[in-house]
Amino acid sequence: MAKKREFVGLYVSDRRIDAAYFEAEEEEKPVLTAQATVEVPPGVLDTNGDITETGQFASLLKELWAEGGFKVWKAVIALTSKKALVRQIRLPHMPMSALQQTTLSEAEQFALFRKEEPLVDFFISDPEGEFITLCFGAISAEVVKQYNAVCKLAGIKLLSVELVQLSGQRGIAYWCPFNDSYWTGVMVLQQRLIVSFWQGGSLRNIREIQLPEREHISMDLLAQNYIFEISRTATGDGELEDPHLMIACDDLADAAELVGHVQDMFGLPVKIAADEQAMLADVAAEEDEEAVEPIRVSYIAVGAALWNGKTIVPSFNLTKFAGKKAIASPIKLEHLQLLLKNVPVLPLAGVLIALLFSIGLMLSWSAMRQQTIAKLSQEVTRIRNELNTQQARQDKLKPEEAILKHWVPQSREDGFAKEFVGKVREIIPADAWLSKIEYLAGSSFKLVGAAMNQMSCLYFADEIGNLADISGVKISQIERKGPFYTFEIQALLAKGAKVP
Repeated sequence: MAKKREFVGLYVSDRRIDAAYFEAEEEEKPVLTAQATVEVPPGVLDTNGDITETGQFASLLKELWAEGGFKVWKAVIALTSKKALVRQIRLPHMPMSALQQTTLSEAEQFALFRKEEPLVDFFISDPEGEFITLCFGAISAEVVKQYNAVCKLAGIKLLSVELVQLSGQRGIAYWCPFNDSYWTGVMVLQQRLIVSFWQGGSLRNIREIQLPEREHISMDLLAQNYIFEISRTATGDGELEDPHLMIACDDLADAAELVGHVQDMFGLPVKIAADEQAMLADVAAEEDEEAVEPIRVSYIAVGAALWNGKTIVPSFNLTKFAGKKAIASPIKLEHLQLLLKNVPVLPLAGVLIALLFSIGLMLSWSAMRQQTIAKLSQEVTRIRNELNTQQARQDKLKPEEAILKHWVPQSREDGFAKEFVGKVREIIPADAWLSKIEYLAGSSFKLVGAAMNQMSCLYFADEIGNLADISGVKISQIERKGPFYTFEIQALLAKGAKVP
């Protein structure tokens, strides 16, 4: 018998709210049962994704439920917020409690969580080898509190808050024909491009790139300057001739245009992560009144509706800390109780001995776990103290002494170099820092530094490449040294760079 699904998946953006509902999750591809969309008036959400008009937002949810005819009053919400992030990190094998503490510490290193409490969840995407690869999501607890309150006002129970990065990839997987091999999911959002690579049923890499701040970015420009190169780097070594691209946009017309440009420029087979029949819906409706209604809502709403279901894309629950899939976790009490239930009836003395042995085993594991947590906490505290000390030293020095001391620029280019350093300081991730910048007049900059994880190094390089007057970026080195990743990035100046 098919499993009954008892919630509606929502995708909330500053333009509209999409809702999708799958009544049951069949063994094969589930069929959408109901869907609805309402437009969000200006001013209901701010630019950070926070709710500014609680009563009006609750009214929109009630309108959404009435339009879709939903019979269940529970929801999973996929949010796009500037107070949230998704990152991948590599860690040594450790118990669940230690993973939770370490992940929370990683999230707190980012500037946006230094004043606001983060809610964090994670999953382990690659447990093999000396280290594990862990993907975590984090969001401001205040944002979740807002959405929980507005759902209560609308009479809806909020089951989970998830981020668009995962809900979107789950929506892409719904239409993906490559589940048994590998595929590359490309999400085009407003001012953001999210690319992930999936292989063998697991997430191998996920990258997020900031796009130019424009009302509507050109699909031609997106295909020419971003899609192919980012997809190649996301797949690892770039040796895949066909990365099996799955492209998803909120607007089907944009998706179709982008697919056309990618095929024309690179000759790659590309598929749209959407119900392509939706583009021909009016014609189909005229020809067959009994035709199945196409899926018109966003692929992200579809992914939210399939939350915690039978899909290769894991789920986040950011209403609380709910990390999953521990590696080398301690023996828990319920496991010992289950073992005792399966043991044949013994004499009273034997039962007492078994219980004493179980209690001793639990105490031993508990002591080991506390020691591990204590050691990790000490290491996190040490790293934080080092970072704070280094930052304090940098703050005391003038920019010329702290960074510009590594070159003696010509007087004409002094201002240009200082301006570049100022821009770099604005885009460098919160968990990264620079130890040296070298400037070859009129040619290039070389930036040397370190970060807490590898994704921050890659993200920093992408951000440098988006700066004006930079024609290209080359990552000369990324190497793990102790708890950090050191990097060396070369930024080439464009021929028309404006030097004072």
